[in-house]
Amino acid sequence: MNLERLARVPAGGTALVTSPNDPTGTILGSQDAIRLTRRCGLVVVDERHSEYSARTLIPYVREFENLIVLQTFETWAGLSGVPLAYAVAPPRLTAELGAYRRASGLATSGVIAGTATLNDLAYMRATVRRVREERSRLYRMLRKLNMVSCPYPSWANFLLVRVERGDSETISRELARRDIQVYVPPQRELANHLRISATCPESTQALKAALIEIALSL
Repeated sequence: MNLERLARVPAGGTALVTSPNDPTGTILGSQDAIRLTRRCGLVVVDERHSEYSARTLIPYVREFENLIVLQTFETWAGLSGVPLAYAVAPPRLTAELGAYRRASGLATSGVIAGTATLNDLAYMRATVRRVREERSRLYRMLRKLNMVSCPYPSWANFLLVRVERGDSETISRELARRDIQVYVPPQRELANHLRISATCPESTQALKAALIEIALSL
């Protein structure tokens, strides 16, 4: 978050921030987080991709009474669609959040999946580490192609690039025909951009071959 955006946040208001951001992959730095907590009445930081950045604002919850950090198993543990998330907050806010807790508690599927994840945490952390390594490999591959811009620095499990040849919708459609899925951000300021996930070496190689093939047809 830059100083210009920080200045637009209403004093005493509520700030909702995703860190790392989706789709840019940027993080909310500690200094900007401190500025937000001093300016706003409540700051909520969604850290669903934070396992890939190895950075979190959770330690600051002890220092600031108006900071809530949200975490989820959905992204880093591969539990897409499983409702298993939690909030880290100061005691006062924890008590207030408790009023909104579901009377039925967690879904059984979430409890089973979460328990299995925690019982095999070493494997899950190794998987996250491999994704971070693949993100670096994907970055190096994409920056060598003149079809897209050099990727933006990312702390998440994906990279954002600007399309330099053709347009993002066409390239996304052509990649889908080859069973490769990428995301076209809807934000106006990110027109003609693609968000590309880092998964495994085989997927990175397949993406490279597909982009070269598409570039030759443009």
